[in-house]
Amino acid sequence: IFHHTQEVPRCVTDIFEKLILLVAERRDKEKRRFRTWASIPATLKKMILDLGKFAFNMLIKQQLVFTEVDIETYGIVAEAIALGLLVVCDPDETDKAQQWRFSHLTMQE
Repeated sequence: IFHHTQEVPRCVTDIFEKLILLVAERRDKEKRRFRTWASIPATLKKMILDLGKFAFNMLIKQQLVFTEVDIETYGIVAEAIALGLLVVCDPDETDKAQQWRFSHLTMQE
């Protein structure tokens, strides 16, 4: 993640910025390296921003587990789910239809 020429993250926000850049690189078909938010392609940036809005709105509602209806209501597309920031809940965690959550609570916060 960090090259010897890069500064080590000093706060959680810096760590998540690095994570987003890594996620963007992993999903980029051209295998480009992204050093800043501005360098991420607009379509990928929109997916990440949509997930951020979704996360914020669900926190406001105190909702940590989401149904497919919730996801569709906020216009989250399958490609955004494929970024790996949302994961399917284990069947043991719920007895309902397929549900989703962020891979870690700090991702949603």
